Amino acid sequence: LNQITNDHSLVAEQVAMGAMTHDEARGSHHKNIITRALGHRERVDVDIFELTLLPDDRLLFSTDGLHDHLEDDEMTTILLTMSPEDAAKEMVDRAIRAGSTDNVTALCVWAAPVSVL
Repeated sequence: LNQITNDHSLVAEQVAMGAMTHDEARGSHHKNIITRALGHRERVDVDIFELTLLPDDRLLFSTDGLHDHLEDDEMTTILLTMSPEDAAKEMVDRAIRAGSTDNVTALCVWAAPVSVL
């Protein structure tokens, strides 16, 4: 499981600068302080990048209400063994059972082979 985007939070920025470890960030009281949000300012700063996908690559778009309550290996197993719809539902259900009180969102997308005509 590889994270391809950056969280826009105070603790994520501190981890990136080396001021805090990942373990410290996970337990920080400041982990819910966001540094970017839609509707917060008139101008929106967005991250744009290209990503080359191979057949059968799997993408998970999730909120911290989900990925803060599931381990990477647990999410990986779910992504590798279920359909996109079932994987999203299973991860949301597990995060809620694990005690998540934040919004919990999961969107799973599987890359399909490209047909050559």
